[in-house]
Amino acid sequence: STPIDSGPGGTGPDLVITKDDGGATVGAGGLVTYTLGVRNTGNQDATGVELTDAIPSHTSFVAASSDPAWACDASTCTLAVGALGAGDSAQSFTLAFMIDDPLAGGVSQISNSATATDDGVSGPDLNAADNTAVDSTPIDSGPGGTGPDLVITKDDGGATVGAGGLVTYTLGVRNTGNQDA
Repeated sequence: STPIDSGPGGTGPDLVITKDDGGATVGAGGLVTYTLGVRNTGNQDATGVELTDAIPSHTSFVAASSDPAWACDASTCTLAVGALGAGDSAQSFTLAFMIDDPLAGGVSQISNSATATDDGVSGPDLNAADNTAVDSTPIDSGPGGTGPDLVITKDDGGATVGAGGLVTYTLGVRNTGNQDA
């Protein structure tokens, strides 16, 4: 029998995942699209490869802007990649989320995490540290961007009163912004 050259990193698959929003900054009601890449840099085939992506807080999954193979429930999206041969180059997949509108006060970014796993048939992953990728998307807070915008009004109803008379004011307050206050 011929031994398998395990090299300096051992023998097995090594899934590597990347995640990128393209440097986007998004406001309430906006769409953020992530591109996920996965490759096998190991020296053994990876089978049963699957991507798992936690749906970020303050967002909802948008199927029409994502690769159709994603299957999502209320909290997680998964995509079955299948097999990746040893040294296979990256495959890319898109995944899109709509930012809540209005957006809860104090939210300054959307953080999204994805993980690549396989079924373990070819052995354990040689470097599990590169099986998860995180990308944070800043929330647009510029002019006309995201945030609360409180407007107050004060009205005396046009009253004219003399000394010692009573003046009644009506106050109104509303939030015209797109984040809760």
